[in-house]
Amino acid sequence: MEILISIVGKIAEYTVVPIGRQAKYLIFYNGNFKTLKDHVGDLEAARDRVLHSVERERGNGREIEEDVLNWLEKVDGVIKEANQLQNDSRNANVRCSPWSFPNLILRHQLSRNATKIANNVVEVQGKEKFNSFGHLPPLDVVASSSSTRDGEMYDTRESLKKDIVKALGDSTSCNIGIYGLGGVGKTTLVEKVAQIAKEHKLFDKVVKAEVSKKPDIRRIQGEIADFLGLRFEEESIPGRAERLRQRIKMEISFLIILDNIWTLLDLKELGIPVGYEHNGCKLLMTSRNQDVLLQMDVPKDFTFKVELMSENESWSLFQFMAGDVVKDSNLKDLPFQVARKCAGLPLRVVTVACAMKNKKDVRSWKYALRKLESHDSLDVLTYSALELSYDSLDSDEMRDLFLLFSLLPGNDVLYFLKVAMGLDILKHVNTVDDARNRLYTMIESLEASCLLLEVKVDGKIQMHDFVCEFAISIACRDKHVFLMKQRDDQEWPTNAFLQRCTHIVVNHCHMHELPQTIDCPNIKFFCLASGNRSLKIPDDYFEGMGSLRVLDLTCLNLSSLPTLFQFLTDLQTLCLNFCVLENMDAIEALKNLKILCLWNSSMIKLPRQIGQLTQLRMLDLRSSGIDVIPHNIISSLTKLEELYMGNTSINWEDVSSTVHNENASLSELRKLPKLTALELQIRETWMLPRDLQLVFEKLERYKIAIGDVWDWSDIKDGTLKTLMLKLGTNIHLEHGIKALIKGVENLYLDDVDGIQNVEFPNLDTLKLSSLLNLNKIWDDNHQSMCNLTSLIVDYCVGLKYLFLSTLVESFMNLKHLEISNCPMMEEIIAKEDRNNALKEVHFLKLEKIILKDMDNLKSIWHRQFKTSKLLEVNNCKKIVVVFPSSVQNTYKELEKLEVTKCALVEEIFELNFNENNSEEVKTHLKEVTIDGLSNLKKIWNRNPDGILSFQNLINVQLKHCSNLEYLLPFSVATRCSQLKELDIGCCGNMKQIVAEEKESSMNEAPIFEFNQLTTLRLYNSNKLNGFYAGNHTLLCPSLKKFSVTKCAKLNLFRTLSTKNSNFQDDKLSVSTKQPLFIAEEVIPNLEMLKMPRADADMILQTQNSSALFSKMIWISFSSYNTEDATFPYWFLENVHTLETLVVEWSCFKKIFQDKGEITEKTHTQIKNLILHELPKLQHICEEGSQIDPVLEFLECLEVLSCSSLTNLMPSSVTLNHLTQLEIIKCNGLKYLITTPTAQSLDKLTVLKIKDCNSLEEVITGLENGDIAFISLQILKLECLPRLIKFSSSKCFMKFPLLVEVIVIECPRMKSFSTGNTSTPTLQKVKIAENNSEWLWKGNLNNTIYNMFEKKVAFGKFKYLALSDYPELKDVWYGQLHCNVFCNLKHLVVERCDFLSHVLFPSNVMQVLQTLEELEVKDCDSLEAVFDVKGMKSQEILIKQSTQLKRLSLSTLPKLKHIWNEDPHENISFGNLHKVDFSMCQSLLYVFPYSLCPNLGHLEMLEISSCGVKEIVAMEETVTMEIQFNFPQLKIMALRRLSNLKSFYQGKHTLDCPLLKTFNVYRCEALRMFSFNNSDLQQPYSVDENQDMLFQQPLFCIEKLSPNLEELAVNGTDMLGILNGCHQENIFHKVEFLRLQLFDETPTIFMNDFHIIFPNLKEFQVRNSSFEILFPTKGATDHLNMKISKQMRMLMLFELEKLEFIWHEDFPLDHPLLQHLESLLVFNCPSLISLVPSSTSFTNLTKLEVDDCKELIYLITSSTAKSLVQLKTLIIMNCEKMLDVVKIDEEKGEEDIIFENLEYLKLTSLSSLRSFCYGKQVFIFPSLLFFIVKGCPQMKRFSSQVTVAPYLTRIQVEENNMLWKGDLNTTIEQLFIDKNYDDMNDNDVV
Repeated sequence: MEILISIVGKIAEYTVVPIGRQAKYLIFYNGNFKTLKDHVGDLEAARDRVLHSVERERGNGREIEEDVLNWLEKVDGVIKEANQLQNDSRNANVRCSPWSFPNLILRHQLSRNATKIANNVVEVQGKEKFNSFGHLPPLDVVASSSSTRDGEMYDTRESLKKDIVKALGDSTSCNIGIYGLGGVGKTTLVEKVAQIAKEHKLFDKVVKAEVSKKPDIRRIQGEIADFLGLRFEEESIPGRAERLRQRIKMEISFLIILDNIWTLLDLKELGIPVGYEHNGCKLLMTSRNQDVLLQMDVPKDFTFKVELMSENESWSLFQFMAGDVVKDSNLKDLPFQVARKCAGLPLRVVTVACAMKNKKDVRSWKYALRKLESHDSLDVLTYSALELSYDSLDSDEMRDLFLLFSLLPGNDVLYFLKVAMGLDILKHVNTVDDARNRLYTMIESLEASCLLLEVKVDGKIQMHDFVCEFAISIACRDKHVFLMKQRDDQEWPTNAFLQRCTHIVVNHCHMHELPQTIDCPNIKFFCLASGNRSLKIPDDYFEGMGSLRVLDLTCLNLSSLPTLFQFLTDLQTLCLNFCVLENMDAIEALKNLKILCLWNSSMIKLPRQIGQLTQLRMLDLRSSGIDVIPHNIISSLTKLEELYMGNTSINWEDVSSTVHNENASLSELRKLPKLTALELQIRETWMLPRDLQLVFEKLERYKIAIGDVWDWSDIKDGTLKTLMLKLGTNIHLEHGIKALIKGVENLYLDDVDGIQNVEFPNLDTLKLSSLLNLNKIWDDNHQSMCNLTSLIVDYCVGLKYLFLSTLVESFMNLKHLEISNCPMMEEIIAKEDRNNALKEVHFLKLEKIILKDMDNLKSIWHRQFKTSKLLEVNNCKKIVVVFPSSVQNTYKELEKLEVTKCALVEEIFELNFNENNSEEVKTHLKEVTIDGLSNLKKIWNRNPDGILSFQNLINVQLKHCSNLEYLLPFSVATRCSQLKELDIGCCGNMKQIVAEEKESSMNEAPIFEFNQLTTLRLYNSNKLNGFYAGNHTLLCPSLKKFSVTKCAKLNLFRTLSTKNSNFQDDKLSVSTKQPLFIAEEVIPNLEMLKMPRADADMILQTQNSSALFSKMIWISFSSYNTEDATFPYWFLENVHTLETLVVEWSCFKKIFQDKGEITEKTHTQIKNLILHELPKLQHICEEGSQIDPVLEFLECLEVLSCSSLTNLMPSSVTLNHLTQLEIIKCNGLKYLITTPTAQSLDKLTVLKIKDCNSLEEVITGLENGDIAFISLQILKLECLPRLIKFSSSKCFMKFPLLVEVIVIECPRMKSFSTGNTSTPTLQKVKIAENNSEWLWKGNLNNTIYNMFEKKVAFGKFKYLALSDYPELKDVWYGQLHCNVFCNLKHLVVERCDFLSHVLFPSNVMQVLQTLEELEVKDCDSLEAVFDVKGMKSQEILIKQSTQLKRLSLSTLPKLKHIWNEDPHENISFGNLHKVDFSMCQSLLYVFPYSLCPNLGHLEMLEISSCGVKEIVAMEETVTMEIQFNFPQLKIMALRRLSNLKSFYQGKHTLDCPLLKTFNVYRCEALRMFSFNNSDLQQPYSVDENQDMLFQQPLFCIEKLSPNLEELAVNGTDMLGILNGCHQENIFHKVEFLRLQLFDETPTIFMNDFHIIFPNLKEFQVRNSSFEILFPTKGATDHLNMKISKQMRMLMLFELEKLEFIWHEDFPLDHPLLQHLESLLVFNCPSLISLVPSSTSFTNLTKLEVDDCKELIYLITSSTAKSLVQLKTLIIMNCEKMLDVVKIDEEKGEEDIIFENLEYLKLTSLSSLRSFCYGKQVFIFPSLLFFIVKGCPQMKRFSSQVTVAPYLTRIQVEENNMLWKGDLNTTIEQLFIDKNYDDMNDNDVV
């Protein structure tokens, strides 16, 4: 029973109870919903209560706690769920009602959901209790709106940010510093860095505090604590510091930014952990002064300077801040000009931009620009920022120095040392060296404070313009300074101001006179740097300046010093720089003078009065031109501490001489006990005494050059101890030099015997030059080179390497490496053979590598060079690859690469893809110059994508690379976003700039974006037809300069109207490549444009073309080459901004308007006019007309190579604004300008005239007053063979400022002018470009006359045509001064009637020691060239050696001897390289026997049409066999020598081991070869006429040179070769063979050619009598296939019987036809057919036919279609030719395309009617040059259309061009013109 009850209970439990619970949902439905409603109401009330708290917290700036937000989110969710349930429309279906039964299932479901949601509501409400509702958020370092330019990216700032972030990540960095001028953007920069640090989570916390000039420690602590959420309970600063320190240490990584630090800040006092106290804490600090950062323990390597913004960055910021107003077209470029004047200071840019925002009126902008250009342009914020920096300088001393720098920026440190010492600015210094050290210390402090720019090696002091402006304003305000700077209109100050004035600085003002004597009782410094050399200083001018301490007079002509110098008793420093000094007697009154500087002043002799200035401590005579220093002057200056005599040519007395001399000797230096600095240049070693060791040991600073090979300008760093030696003796034994070497820092050695056993611990620079015996530089002392920074090695011919690999690490500071002219050097770094493997080391600091003129260097780059930034390689002859793959990734730091004149280079970068390292390496390469690499095929051997990135390229120059097909791979071009300049020229094979992407799957045309490109220059690249082969877009929005010259296939522009045009003419199958640019998009931004005629015509014809040129300031028109070309003058009237006009390479006869054509005044007024290569130009402005208005303000005129120009300007023209005039190669000019024009040239400063062969005088005209060139400073007259005088007028000519006159190669200039000439500042006439060669004879006229009398001009001739100067007759056979022809290299003697029977009398032979080339032609009287007999008669015993390299004699019918006696005892001709004689019928031999042993350099011997019987004259006294050896002879050519029987009549052997070319023609009596020794065993004998009975051949075949490459041989000798030559390798290098005088058919022996001539490429046949060269098919078996395949050129000439070259049935597929590249046929008058009718020449590139009178046509149309490679076609003198191409009847009307034909010439074809008379269309897609002359029957080019898209002219006569739009029309016009001319000629007759 119990069991039953329990079972029933369980059943009830599992059935009844659940049933009851489910039933409750049905029964208590309404109750459940009411409960839900009540709970939701309670929850809503709770939510509102919490929301009130949340709003209150947010109002207090607190962030709401996360659990509160989560609870509110859950509340909203559950309330939303409850409301949805209560409002469910289904509730109506579950209620009980009398008329319907409820849906019990739905009622159960809804009731159950209500219960569940009510429980959720209760649960959520139960979690309402919160400890707090909100908290204060951490402070952010960078406020979200703190920067007004967050979106802007600036290159200078971006790179700096990267460097700073990198430094923050450096584990060795603890403190990092940023410094820069106030307002330069330091705070903005650190905020950006902080933002990056937060975004990249570099630190857990980043905090920032402002320090300010007067730091408030409590406030700074509070700012840091606020960022950390720290609340101080401590009141004391130390307590707060400790609390802050503890809080900071709680952070693992922490960055503190301390902004605007002015002085040393105690970090411990602040509470910031220092050093290792907290390794995770880093400080980023900003300051205006780098020194402050260094005091704050910031390492110098971790200090970063914020520079001013670049011009582009300033403009970008200005645009951003000013808004859209800058785009207003009415303002033009005013906003940009205003932005530029802000000088890159961001504070100033923002201030001005905000002020100009929304200002659209032009006047406001012009006012702003004028304000910024004025002297008070600094705005308040900029001024205040600079004033704070100025006030914070350490001392008044530093402030005074800063103000002094601002008055004369650009001067060097030495100048300011002189002034500062004189003004006593430098306190507490006892010596000049102390003062210098103090000065440098203060300069470094000013640099650190950013008030000075960094002082470079040249020592110049520079500062930013606005800083200088600020300093000047302070100086004028506080120091009573008067400054007049390059302004002539500025008034002198009032007398009241002058009473207070302490400094007067007049800097480069063109004043005509000084004001009256001024009273300045307080003046300390007077500086007058005159812009007018003739300015006079009154004697009493300095009378009122008794307090003057420093006087600087620069650029003045001082005939005498003011006599009242005696009043300047306080004067400490006197500078007379760039002055012409004469009487300096008054200087003796300056008894207290301590510093005297005569730098660059002109004087001959140092005044004796200087010896009385016994207080002098510094004497500066650098570059002064002083020749003489009287003795005892230097020795009397016993207080002298520093003596500067560099770059002078002083004649020192030889102390060892017994002859008394008035000059000083260097031994006087011993009497200067305080001398510590010396600059000295000694040309001759003997001038240096041997006992100067004590003097040298005391020197702390020196620059000493000994020897005649040094240029003072080679010394780059003037602060280093420098020694330049060429002694020719051991430098340790004499002159005390050893004392100098021990401390030397710059050492230059040339021709010095030894430097052994000396250490150089301080050596900074080492130059080794001309050390011919040096074969090793470094030994065990290489460790002493640890400080070496610069190493230069030049002309050390014995060196095979420079470093051993083990020595590299010893040169830890080497920065500059330069090697040149070391012909034996094969590698720079040689590996040392050691068994143990050494770790690779590299140069730690090497930056610059220069390699030049290295003949055997095999490798350029070594892995040790990985730090280098610059590499220059020039003329390294064996380099094939610059960067082989073995050094890949070691040149990524390289920034500049220059490779020039390396003929064998095939690749620059050889790359290998390494699968193990797939990461692309980024290179830093920015500048690339490649020039003169004729063999260069690719710059990159493969696509660098994925291997190396070259995206930093900025400047690329590519020139003279004739094999290069493209510049950039596609992957490089698409990533060159930084490219700014691209220059490509003289690349004849280049078709596109960017290689086409072969494997690309791109469907869209690529876009090439060069957003930074400003300059694009393309020239002399005739195959260049586009930027990229396929469709593409080229974007260059920044392009400013665009220049294209002689790129005939390149289309530059299309217009918007043709933007979508297809560049393919389907009908004619001619494609024109896509033009580079759309004109309307590019031209409006251009400032410089150079373009050919076709593009210029297209642009000038577009609508509103003048609007395109709104910014153009420079334009060039070129390639107007047709006879009817007219200059587009109207264009000038529409380009109002134009400043420079260049017209070149055109056929214009005039440019500017003629008289009567000039209309209203144009707005365009150019300043510069350049005319170049205008052979037809007759005048610039027509004679009799006024000057064109365009030229009214012309400043610079350059005219080059205008041969038809007969007068420069109309005679009455005035050129009032002209400053520079340069005329070169204008051979039609007999005079340059007239007197009226000359009188107008008030502003002319430079006049240069060169290579004008007809010019007789510069100024012509009658006397009409004086001519004053009041501004002329430089006059250069060079290579003017007919110039007689500068002016034949008797006008008084004045040149008040003329300081440089250069007269070179003007041999007929006898005087300067007929009238008087005044040149007060001129002291010499230079006779060479250098400064060391000059003459002066008191005045200009006397000097020119003296030059004429002494034939000085001829002394500079390097080339002389003797017949041009018949006046030399008396000199030639009289007394000839040794210097008359001292530089002559090349002499041409032609038709000189005044010559006697000998060309060179003995006196001339002694003078022509430099002659290298001699050509003698058409002199009928000459019997001998060299008068050796005369030398012997004068008993000249010293054997002379000539430099003669080439001797050429032609058409000398009476010439019997070259030397009229055996010369070997008197004169040597051992330098002869080339000898060629022709048409000397009386000459019997060439060389006397005695001369032959000295002909070891002979390379070429050519003799033709002479009476020579033997080459070397028979030596009667020699009976034994003679061996003639010419080890360098490469070319021997003997032609038409009917009397020549042998090389030498006696028994001999001839050895020419290097012979490459051997040519014998029509020497009937001469045998070329012997084929066995039996010929040489014949007995030697002669007949009674001294003629040989046995004829010895020239060469034994076995001894013939194995290097032979070219051979011209007669038929009989060829048969001998074929029959008697058994050695296969004798002719194995022969590539050129000419067969002459052969009567057999040549193919008879061609089958054996491959054995005897296995490498033959060029075959010529001449003067032979066969009728057919290659016979019928049956005979072709004789034509060996091997030699036919390798033959590339066939040349036939003088074959009078030849009718066919190939028989008509010759096999068309024969290799000879298929591989031939050049076919030339000359003078074959019987030739009927050139080639068989169906012949195909698929590889032929050149076809030339001349004087083939029987040819009626050249080729058939079938052959024409095969000429796909033909580039050149020339046909001349074929009088029966009707057409060039004959149509095959069966071929129909197919187009004929000459795909690659570039050059076509048709000349003297009297019957030619057309190129082709058929119906075919002829297409020439590459034709550039077409010459047609002497074709009177040619009416049309062809019967149908002819397409030549790149042809723009045809040449019809010499230099005459014609073009009428297309080829057919042009030929038609030519025919019409020819008939018209003929009719006129007949009418005349």
